[in-house]
Amino acid sequence: MRNPVEVFVDKYRQEAYVYFDKNICELPRKESGEFNESGGGMQNNDADAFRHAYVSGVMTQIFSEPISEKMGLVVEWRGKNPENQKNMDLWNNRVGRSYGEK
Repeated sequence: MRNPVEVFVDKYRQEAYVYFDKNICELPRKESGEFNESGGGMQNNDADAFRHAYVSGVMTQIFSEPISEKMGLVVEWRGKNPENQKNMDLWNNRVGRSYGEK
């Protein structure tokens, strides 16, 4: 059984990708039509930053800024990214929370 937070994050991750793909830049897709997150072009770049900010902004609007911050911290602490990438993701999460509060 999946963690409810992961289910929530996945839903808004996909929503962010759809928006980015339609309005900013076409994202890579698998033959099935799903976004290809592991195929390059979606990590450590503008698409990745947008996804982090978007998901954190939505979580802020739904839950609150403190809860969104804690959820983002848990995701990053549990992840396997190098420290510099975690810091970048946490920065993008903060940007998203600030927009979510507005």
